[in-house]
Amino acid sequence: MDEFSTEEEQIEEIRKWWSENWKQVVGGLVVGIALIFGYRGWMDAQRTQSERASARYDMLQEAVDSNDLVSAEAVLATLAADYPGTSYLDQAYLAMARMKVENNDLDGAADM
Repeated sequence: MDEFSTEEEQIEEIRKWWSENWKQVVGGLVVGIALIFGYRGWMDAQRTQSERASARYDMLQEAVDSNDLVSAEAVLATLAADYPGTSYLDQAYLAMARMKVENNDLDGAADM
């Protein structure tokens, strides 16, 4: 900013700048706030999905521990359909394969 001789000239220059640039400043603030809230919403959705997948995995682990093949396969199908790409699905396949090996179903374990 140039040197101004009076405070009034400085204030007038600020007012001029504001009248020329207020839309960009307000627009930038709105976009920034929208990005922050959007990111937080996305993170909450990711956390919620992970918690639900964890609960399903716990159900599968209970079925595996009680050697209930029918229930375990049903929960595995739900995990595969609703939560693909999660580490819980990978762990569920491993748990099912272990259960099938323990029941001497080696071909079924290999399919996991």
